[in-house]
Amino acid sequence: MQAAIEGSKQIFFTATSITLVIVSVFLPLTLTGGVIGGILKEFSMPLIVSTITSLLVSFSLTPLLLSKFGKLENSNAENFSGKFAKIFESLFDEIKNGYEFILRWGLNNRKKIYVGVIVLFVVSISLIGLGFIGSAFIPDTDQSEFVVDLEMAPQISFYENNLITKSIEKILLSKPEVIKVMAKVGLSSSSASTSSRNNITN
Repeated sequence: MQAAIEGSKQIFFTATSITLVIVSVFLPLTLTGGVIGGILKEFSMPLIVSTITSLLVSFSLTPLLLSKFGKLENSNAENFSGKFAKIFESLFDEIKNGYEFILRWGLNNRKKIYVGVIVLFVVSISLIGLGFIGSAFIPDTDQSEFVVDLEMAPQISFYENNLITKSIEKILLSKPEVIKVMAKVGLSSSSASTSSRNNITN
């Protein structure tokens, strides 16, 4: 039990700082308004709650379970737990040695690291300009419809306007690509305009 407590103390600062970074990044997204804010809120709130819950579990339930079920009486025993422990330790040592080698090389070649980071940053930004990565939050989609606006002369009556609109509807429906037509006949939406304006959605 004491070993589990000491282990949790060693990772307390690191785990807490990572959790606070994640929360500080995604918490402002929950305060965003509008349609986009609603989308971001549904994404950021579960992430914040799950991250904080994970931090609490790592300092409460995990040390408790480790103290109860993490005991290995004889790691050299030729049983399943002993073999698994040996394999895990050897794999962990390989990863640790590889990480140490990369870290030492990076510290001894700082100029190369700086140049590499700058090159990767420039290449990443250039991907947007070259069109490989989009920059829109919600990309434009093809809704399989188009709108036709008809603006008539002011002296055109509503009856004549309706006849002209129906004739245009027939022309559009004669096209095999057009499945359905919806027309609105009436005055222009602009209060300063007296011309008759129609809207046809296909």
